[in-house]
Order: sequence, then structure tokens, then C-alpha cells
Amino acid sequence: MSSAPIQVVDSTAIDASGSLNIQDLLLDNPAFGTPAISRTNSNFSTASAGVATVDLRNLGSNRTLVLVNGRRYVSGVPGSSAVDLNTIPSQFIERVEIMTGGASSVYGSDAVAGVVNFVLKDDFEGVEFDGQYGESSEGDDESRQFNFTSGLSSSDGKGRAMFHLGYSDQGAVFSRDRDRSAVDQFSGIYFEDDPVANPGSIFDAVSPFLSSFPPQGRFSAGDETFTFNDANTLQNSFSTNGGDGVAANGFNRSGVRTIAIPTERYLFASNGSYELSDKHSFFMKVLTLQQQPFLN
Repeated sequence: MSSAPIQVVDSTAIDASGSLNIQDLLLDNPAFGTPAISRTNSNFSTASAGVATVDLRNLGSNRTLVLVNGRRYVSGVPGSSAVDLNTIPSQFIERVEIMTGGASSVYGSDAVAGVVNFVLKDDFEGVEFDGQYGESSEGDDESRQFNFTSGLSSSDGKGRAMFHLGYSDQGAVFSRDRDRSAVDQFSGIYFEDDPVANPGSIFDAVSPFLSSFPPQGRFSAGDETFTFNDANTLQNSFSTNGGDGVAANGFNRSGVRTIAIPTERYLFASNGSYELSDKHSFFMKVLTLQQQPFLN
């Protein structure tokens, strides 16, 4: 039996990062790939918008086992074993242990990519309050958080308890506010290209690539297709993406899409333990999350 290397992220690094979510800090580690679900890639999701998951080595969130104090944790995504890291307050974390090799032989097939173990504090005493505000260099993606954490222990040292109340609000980043994403485009094999005759077309971006289905609606009558213009009057001659001297008049979906979903969270968490005897102890954990993603 051989030992496996473990990376450790301690509470000092967590506090210094200023991250609203532990996912943001973990993604700075090259061992983690692009998460299956995050605030920046769940714009079109209905059941998991705003969820934060981890994905070791890009092998899939379902193959990355997430533990809390060495125990399996409840899933945060319906029909999946992926854990929502929004439910684990950063202020509770003593350290994060990351093992990327040989984990499946110990934990099973859901640890093929590795294991991420969140070790929570168990000896915190006192009261801690912190607040934070920030925004992107473009003046959007406003983020703010307020947290209250307290801990106490019994006089005999056998009992400990911690409580946490947290609020965080992360603003939107709209596609229209970035030059590279302001106009809808298509990346991949364009339907007018022949990928055999022009294999380089799979890397070409076609812009604009607008929709011929505007929010005002359209309908067909016989051989004619009618749509509405900006003045909400009918027109039956239009060029969706333009060309040959005709201006594009299709619907630009990027005008209403978001790069990052605005998300508001309320979190209550508590844990406690009591030593009944040298061989027996009692512990409890309570986590309640209310999360409201504002979808477009």
C-alpha cells in the first residue's frame, strides 16, 4: 500500500483570498478543471442555476468526491452526486485537503478523479463579523457579503458549538457589456461550410449570427414569413444576418444574455459536538441555504 500526495489549503489562504465562495479560490489550483456548474456557465440551466461545483482534472463533477470532515456530503444537484459548495461557509473551514490520485481504491468509483475533503473548525471561540464589497474593472459584477460567526465551548471542554449567519449578493455581468460577446456569434462548423473541403472552418467564428425569431414573434402565411420590426409593424422582407449590402436585422440574443448570473444567498449553518465518554461522542450539523438566481 503506497501513500498518496495531499494538497492542503488552510484557513489563512481562505481568509486572504476574499472569495465569496470557496469554489473561486479552489479554481486557482491547476488540479481543478472547469467546473460543470458555476455562476458563469449555468445561464440556461433551470434546476442548478448558480450552483458551485468542483471538477478535479476535468474528469467530471460526478467523479470528484466531496467530503466534509471525512464524511460524504449531500448532493446539491437533482439526479447527481455533485455537491453545491454554496452550502459550506468559508468561515467554518479549517482547511481543504485535496487528493488527486489513487482515491477510487479507497472511496469507490465516484472518486476516480480524486477527493476534496473540507475539514471544519471545531475549537472556535468568540465572535467574528466581516463585510466585503467589490466590483470588476468594468464597473459591474458588484459583490457584497456580510457574515456573523460565533463559537463557544463548555467549561469542562467536552462540548463545543459554532453558529454562522451569512448574506452574499453577486451582481450580473451582461454579454452586451463586453466587446467580445456583445454580438451573438457562432463558433464551430457553419452550416454553409463543407468541413471536408474547408477543415479550418471549425475554428472560425461567424459574426453576427443572429436569430430570425425576435421576441415580438413571427408567423408564416403561405410562402411568406412575416416578422415585426422595432416599431412593432409587420414586415416580410428581412435579412437575419445581413450580407450583399443588406443590413442585419435579426434578433441579437447576446443583448439579453449574462456571462455571470446575479445571485443572492442567505446561509445559516451550525455545528456542535459533545464528548459523552472516552469512546463515545455526539455531533450535529445544520446547514440551510436560500439561493435566488435571477435568470434572464
